[in-house]
Amino acid sequence: MWKHILFQKMGIEEIKDNKRNLIGVMFFAWSIIIIASFSFYYNQIDDEINSSPSVIFYNIICPVSVVAAFFLLRLKNWARISIIIINLLLVFENIITISYALIHAPERSVETMVIVFLVIIYTFTIIYYFNRPKVKALFK
Repeated sequence: MWKHILFQKMGIEEIKDNKRNLIGVMFFAWSIIIIASFSFYYNQIDDEINSSPSVIFYNIICPVSVVAAFFLLRLKNWARISIIIINLLLVFENIITISYALIHAPERSVETMVIVFLVIIYTFTIIYYFNRPKVKALFK
C-alpha cells in the first residue's frame, strides 16, 4: 500500500535517491504514532491528575499527533508542518512541567527532569529532521 502511494508521488529513481530520507520519515512517523498512543492511554488510566492542564493538553495533542503522523506516511506537507508545530508546543509544555515539578514535587524532580530532558531531545530531533532541505523536498 505505501509503495503505491510513493509511486504516485515520485518515480522509481526519486525513491532510490531518497531512500534514506524516506526511511527516516517512516521511522519518525511510526514512533510518533506509538508514543502518542501510549501517552494518550496513560493519561486516561491515571485518575488522580485528570484535571491538570498538562493532561488536558496531552488529551488534545496526542490524537492530533497520531492523525498527522499517518499523513506524514503519505508525505503530506501540512502534516510535516503540524508535526513541527506540535513538537514546538511540546517543548514549551515540558519546560513548564520542569518548573512545576521543581516547585510542587521536589522529591520527584530528578526523575521528572530526566524524562523531560529526553523528551526535549527527541522533540528537537524531530523538529531538526523535518526542517532539513532534503526532507522538505519529499513533501511537495
